[in-house]
Amino acid sequence: MRTNNFKKEAYTIPTLTVGGSTRSDTGTLASTGDPISVVFGVEGLTATVTGTRYGSSTLFQEEFTATQTSSAGGIASSYSDWTSVLGHQVMDRYGLSPTTQAVEVSVYSVSTASTTQVSYSSSGANASKMAAFALQGRDVTVHNISGNNYITTRSLNSGTTPIAPSSVNAFQFTAGIASDERVRDYLLSKGDTGGATVQVKVYEG
Repeated sequence: MRTNNFKKEAYTIPTLTVGGSTRSDTGTLASTGDPISVVFGVEGLTATVTGTRYGSSTLFQEEFTATQTSSAGGIASSYSDWTSVLGHQVMDRYGLSPTTQAVEVSVYSVSTASTTQVSYSSSGANASKMAAFALQGRDVTVHNISGNNYITTRSLNSGTTPIAPSSVNAFQFTAGIASDERVRDYLLSKGDTGGATVQVKVYEG
């Protein structure tokens, strides 16, 4: 007798775009760190910025809630020692609370008056550069819809510095590939210069 071990879906992280040559990819800030600010096009959204902070060898994430629009200035980080921004997603760190609105989100170093834009998602996109989901120990199905996407379910380092997945350190998901994975640390996803789209199903457990 055949037994099917079906898994119960907890939620789905809907289609998001990562990477792309039109998105800012200036990730290195001051050697001892800088503050960052997030500018939202509308109120009521959540965005999660992923990067590194001075003196730490672990990946760091901070969630920002849009209490004001870009016309009123950005939302400042609680920390002033960011050494890199590896990307952001317009949802929380677990892939929940995504927006259905087409809205631009920008991350700036130092302040919104600074000309250094370290991460940007255009209207209609909900991620930029690297997307990172804190899904430690969770079972997931990853489906790369289009583009070349470098995906890993563990944190990556260059020496002691956390870095994004790429062709030299991660598995390349080409268009149409789907894979069941158990996440060890974070689910990290970053497309090449042509960009990529991915969706993720997260299971209970």
